[in-house]
Amino acid sequence: MNHGQCAAAREQVAASQIAQALGIELRVITVNGLAVSIGEIVGRNALLLDLGLMAFPWDCGLVAIGVHSGTSYVDCSTHFLERMSDVYRLYADDRIRIDAPFATWKKGDLFAYSRDANLPISLTYSCELGTVPACGHCTSCRDIEAIRAC
Repeated sequence: MNHGQCAAAREQVAASQIAQALGIELRVITVNGLAVSIGEIVGRNALLLDLGLMAFPWDCGLVAIGVHSGTSYVDCSTHFLERMSDVYRLYADDRIRIDAPFATWKKGDLFAYSRDANLPISLTYSCELGTVPACGHCTSCRDIEAIRAC
């Protein structure tokens, strides 16, 4: 999703390359008019889940989100996912549900799983500033460096 974040263009390239490598369709949603900052974007995951529900093409199924534990962001918590599941129940009566398979995993667990499953990690992009090379100083860059050091 492009919501005006600094890294939108680089994230779009990475998402397109990953979708192609995995042989899956990628649909891009653009949200204009938001003033976003670097770091935590309050409401971002709620917006992603709301858009997922709005754009869901079937009468039943799952909307997946890749949140993980080990962060201070409220919208990566199981409590948040429970509340958003209440919203889904309100609109879809349990026909469409949220799936967050990594909600209890830490970023290192997710990285190890992806590496062991031969997923295209090298195609990902995480720098919040959207620079090339990555800035190395933002929260996302520091997280990636900490994982690589393990």
